[in-house]
Amino acid sequence: MEQARVYAHAVTERLKSFVAEDERLSTQAPDAPAPSGGFTLSDDEFITGTPKEVAQTIIEQCRAVGAGHFLTVLNWSAPVDEVAQAHELFGREAIPLLRKA
Repeated sequence: MEQARVYAHAVTERLKSFVAEDERLSTQAPDAPAPSGGFTLSDDEFITGTPKEVAQTIIEQCRAVGAGHFLTVLNWSAPVDEVAQAHELFGREAIPLLRKA
């Protein structure tokens, strides 16, 4: 779980940087982040944990809103080996649990 927290923090920082540099953002929009990335992301923005915890959270959220499908993004400018590891782990351990649900 601690490794998942460290990874989630790194992903959060990469996402903030990515969004802050998006040319489509306008400083005229009241809620647009500043080019320096001056905005926050909460833990609610990401699902992290062990594969079992991640699968359970996805199942709970889908049931709560009546969703039959969801979108998973397993990288935000992460190194290729990190992305490959995330895909492999999610596919091997989380997807079978999701299919059972």
